[in-house]
Amino acid sequence: MRNISRTISAKSRRAAAVATSVSIVLATAMLVSVSGSQAATAHSASKCHIVVTGAHWRIKTHFGLRSGNRYTVVANGLLCSFARPWVVEFTHRKSKALGASLHGPQGLKCHSLSTAATGDKLVYAGACGHGTGYKPPGFGWGPRIRP
Repeated sequence: MRNISRTISAKSRRAAAVATSVSIVLATAMLVSVSGSQAATAHSASKCHIVVTGAHWRIKTHFGLRSGNRYTVVANGLLCSFARPWVVEFTHRKSKALGASLHGPQGLKCHSLSTAATGDKLVYAGACGHGTGYKPPGFGWGPRIRP
């Protein structure tokens, strides 16, 4: 009976890790996608993709246990220099739950895309944007995981 509960727990952790990875990808894709009319008016400097150093993270993924202090940041409609300090600050905060609101830049709604089931209690992934769906301008971040 004990093996069954251990298997369920392992499956739950893997599912949470996959869900977190999918959330990061979806939030990033939403931020990066720009409609045709927006693309015509968007300035080339308004989209960026950088790697920053933040709080140390250690999470269980479908690749196994991963750790580091590097984060991939994607911004659309904002300069990377604006997103960088916010990401560094967010990565030092504790995550209350997946989808929990974060107090961030004025005019943007920010949410944690982190889950404690992966093993880390900090906000190692999240997104900030306008309205629901993290519409641009906004930014998203997640741990830089290399397979």
